[in-house]
Amino acid sequence: MSLTMNFTMKAKSDLGQPQSSKPVAQTQEQRLDTVDADASLEDVLNRLRETGLHCLPVVNEEQECFGMLGTKDIAKLESLRGADKSLRAWELCSHKLIEADESVSLERAGEIMLEHSVHHVVINKDGNLLSIISSNDVIRGLLAKVS
Repeated sequence: MSLTMNFTMKAKSDLGQPQSSKPVAQTQEQRLDTVDADASLEDVLNRLRETGLHCLPVVNEEQECFGMLGTKDIAKLESLRGADKSLRAWELCSHKLIEADESVSLERAGEIMLEHSVHHVVINKDGNLLSIISSNDVIRGLLAKVS
């Protein structure tokens, strides 16, 4: 298997600037569901059903985030040519990752999503995959602050 198509964009950090909320790493549950890069489409669909999530990070053997695969990617595939259940996660996933450090605030994570037109940001700690924050997580967190 060749895993050479990984494009990553690092978000500018807010280091040195005051943040108006806790870092996202402190506001999220630390459980991280992933799918292996060699998983079949059928395995991915089962994993999405099991977890109730809409998107999963695709990881290689070293547990490095290779891409993101979600229900939108699968729906697009089905509408274009029908879903071949033998396709592998690494062939289906989005390779344009938007990443931020664990110290990023909830508000800044939302801004990053808007800047890059994405619904998920990969959160890293010391260069390693820590979690994924979704636009729903940002909305929930901001609503919790107001109530």
